[in-house]
This record gives sequence, C-alpha cells and structure tokens, in this order.
Amino acid sequence: MINCPLGADIQNAVGWFSPNPATPDLFNSCVDISLNYSVPTNGFGYQAAQEGNGYAGIVTYSYNSSSIIYREYVEKKLEEPLKNNTLYHISFYMSQANTSPLATNNLSFGFVQDTAMQYLQDVITPTVYKSNTTIFLDTLNWKKIEGYQTGTGLENYIIIGNFHDDTSTDTLSSGMPPTDVYYYIDNVLVEEVLVGEENIFTPNNDGINDIAFKDEKLLDLKVDIVNRWGVLVNCVSMVNGWDGTNFHGKKLTEGIYFFVIRMENKKEIIKTGFIQLIR
Repeated sequence: MINCPLGADIQNAVGWFSPNPATPDLFNSCVDISLNYSVPTNGFGYQAAQEGNGYAGIVTYSYNSSSIIYREYVEKKLEEPLKNNTLYHISFYMSQANTSPLATNNLSFGFVQDTAMQYLQDVITPTVYKSNTTIFLDTLNWKKIEGYQTGTGLENYIIIGNFHDDTSTDTLSSGMPPTDVYYYIDNVLVEEVLVGEENIFTPNNDGINDIAFKDEKLLDLKVDIVNRWGVLVNCVSMVNGWDGTNFHGKKLTEGIYFFVIRMENKKEIIKTGFIQLIR
C-alpha cells in the first residue's frame, strides 16, 4: 500500500487503478473508523480481510430508473505477460457488503493487452475473461472465485469486475430497497501451473518420475488419457496423477499418449498435448 486510503482511491494499492472514471474503494485497518473505510467495520458493513489488513470494494450493478449502466472495475499490470501456451491459475475472493440490497452473478476476472481509460457508461469487455454465473448472496463469508487461462503472450493486465450489461446480469434481492450492488475484493492471485509440462515419464516404481499430471492443489482438474488410436484409456484427477495404468489398473504399453486437461464436471478444456510412456 502506498498511503493509508481515504476512500475512493484504489491507486493507493500498489499497481492497482480504475480503467474508467468510476470510483472503486480501498479499505484498510489503518483508517480511522469514523471515516467509513476501515477494516473490519466501514460504511458498507462489517468484514475482516480475507488476508492481510485491507481489501477493495466495487459496484457490480447499479439499480436505477434511468437505465444508465454503472460499473466499477479494478485493474493491474502483471509483473510479466502471461507466457504463450502456458497454463495459469487465477483466483480472488469476494464478499457481499452488508449494505448491498441485491446480489449478482458475473463478477469475474479478465485480461487485456493494453489499457486505456474507458467511458463511464461502457461495460468493459476484456480480450479474454471467465464467466461466473453463480449469484453470491453472503455477507458473512469470503467466496473464492477461480479459473484457468492458457496464455498467448498478449495478456498484460488483469481486470476484475462485471463484464456483462444489465440485461445479461442476474440479480437476487436481500430484502432491502434496491440500490447499487457492492462487493469486497481481496487476495488476487495469478500463478503459473506447471502440470502438463512433462513430455516423458517412466512409471517403473523406482521412485523417480513415476507419476505424471500430479498436483494436490488442483482439486478441480481432471486428465483424460487417450491412446494413439483415439481410445480413452484412463481418466485421473490431478490430486492423484497418472501412474501409467488404464481404467482397470493394468499397466499400459510403452508409447505416445495424448492428454486433455479439463475442469471437473465441465466441458471446458484447459490444455491438450502428448506424453511418452517409457518403462
């Protein structure tokens, strides 16, 4: 943090800024509680930081009678562009403010190559972004929003917000008179995923390179293993990895196998490639 925030000054969070003339907020425990931007108590409700001493706050939907679209976004330049053909795991945490009368879906992340100040009433549409169709109505807990992105080398900035117009945004009332929908944002993370980088493995029980596609942190990814004739021979979770066997636990023969890394219970393909099995 550059300076203790005084409200709508997201620029005091190192590297973060607003890509339009809207006013995303910054909250921190260093702020006097009387100024309404402290943590955990502030002018929008009560919420401890998911990590550290502060968080951001943005409007994801504006309920009004004039049909004017209003969105707030937070954006930051990455330390380096996403690498071409490299898989990344992206996550952040969100929590609905107590004063928010509605809950919405569509709060998610996206990437752009270049940045420029957008018009206030424009809905920003990043070059690539992940949809989030879940309506999150919870003022007590933090909800982790996460997804995967394969880099092209052109992703220089990350943006967080609602990238859909009002007609494409679903709402759910919390029982208060409808006004702006407000969410806290915390703990944004972009990390390279190295699973799927190997092209040879040797499952011969010598304790070296016996398991492929294993990462116990990637709970929501599956790997389909396909032989050279296009037959699916196994499907494994990233938690367990692949030991060179088929569905029935029988050792597969040496050779080239193709893989598809995908989201569990979803059709979204994260990465494809091939791996050579040598015994």
